[in-house]
Amino acid sequence: MVSPEQVFAVGCNRRFLPSVKAAKAFASRSRTIASYNAFYYDSTFRHSLTQPNLFPVEMKNSGQITKAAGADWKATDRRIYNLLTHSPHLLDLAGYLVGPIEKVRAVHQERDITPLGAHSKIVSHVWHIDIGFLARPGEFEGVIGHFDLVLPRHGEFAEGFKLETDLGHALVEFPYVWFQREQRVEIYDADTHTVSRPEGQDTNTFRLQLEAVADTILRGAPLINANLEDGIEAVKAMVAVGYSACHGGDWVNIEEVEGDLAHSYLKCPQLAET
Repeated sequence: MVSPEQVFAVGCNRRFLPSVKAAKAFASRSRTIASYNAFYYDSTFRHSLTQPNLFPVEMKNSGQITKAAGADWKATDRRIYNLLTHSPHLLDLAGYLVGPIEKVRAVHQERDITPLGAHSKIVSHVWHIDIGFLARPGEFEGVIGHFDLVLPRHGEFAEGFKLETDLGHALVEFPYVWFQREQRVEIYDADTHTVSRPEGQDTNTFRLQLEAVADTILRGAPLINANLEDGIEAVKAMVAVGYSACHGGDWVNIEEVEGDLAHSYLKCPQLAET
């Protein structure tokens, strides 16, 4: 049972896709996780499809709500804005499906993908991020995973992951979550040599995550949503990713980095010299 006074939920709605729930059950039954690879590809034309049909409905400021002062990364630094906006979904699913993230290493590039004859320049931010997970009990070392983050690319939005374990594998791909559907789901069972996929009848993850946290508050049900600790771990990982990308792409333990994405630094200065 969870006390209502202790409930804090982060809006990582991908957890509530039927395919992700099935992959979580699959990972929980697995004795060994071999690898985890995920991708997040934004689209050059996504906004023209989604903005006319905003969901949830855009709320108007009553005039009594003030926005805290701070940098407008969307206008001033797209590298930071893209990492802040998109990578938390990758980081949360990785932690949810595999376990705590211990270290990261990252490379970031800006690529000109402007088509011939286009009237405005299109720059794609490309991140290649390796993830090191904490070792499970009995393991000599933790699982190594990888993220591809491309913002944007020419073509439809796509997001997903592949999880390899001693039981087989889970392969999940879904389009932009506002469309409320799943695209490709495959869970292969090595014991039975069969492939299955869960029913995706209800993929309204926005409603499902609200219902889940309400169930925790009203009935004391276990919290399925990402909690405060999950959110903090994702922020630590993002800061470490930003630091690694700006300092040669070496491995960085997420507990050894402080600051934010604009001003990150190692807690022990001498570590930067090794």
